[in-house]
Amino acid sequence: MYWMAGIVCIVVPLACFAAAAVDQRRFPLDPARNARYWGAGAALLGLMAVAVDAYITHGGLPPTGGTPAIASGYVKLHATVLVGLAILCGLQPAHGDRAATLSGWLFCFGIMTFCGALFLRTAGLYSLVGLAPLGGVSLMLGWLALAFALYRRLRLPAVS
Repeated sequence: MYWMAGIVCIVVPLACFAAAAVDQRRFPLDPARNARYWGAGAALLGLMAVAVDAYITHGGLPPTGGTPAIASGYVKLHATVLVGLAILCGLQPAHGDRAATLSGWLFCFGIMTFCGALFLRTAGLYSLVGLAPLGGVSLMLGWLALAFALYRRLRLPAVS
């Protein structure tokens, strides 16, 4: 089960990026057009995270050191953030908002490398474990880019 979760963590963000790149015929920079890929990918990642939690809770193989639960928690958190980012970019498009685009793709890359590596490590596949720190940094940079994007987008009305 854990190796499948690791594969899902790797394949779903890659598929979202590839589909967005094909859709835009270049590097996917338009946050409004990326929104549907982030939303769909986040929903699939959320489904996988809940399935892993159910597997752990209802008698699956005992996790080693709580790693699957940690990875599942990170996937659920960042999938929820991706859904919010997709809604924000879809409902309030600001074409060319590089910070929102960067945030979304950093979250996808972080889920892929950090969570994917943790799930695969639990399954006994240690080949990608070295990518986990890079994924963690990617998640942190995604939060920073999101803060910048939200600060620029969500302006308070002028007080009269």
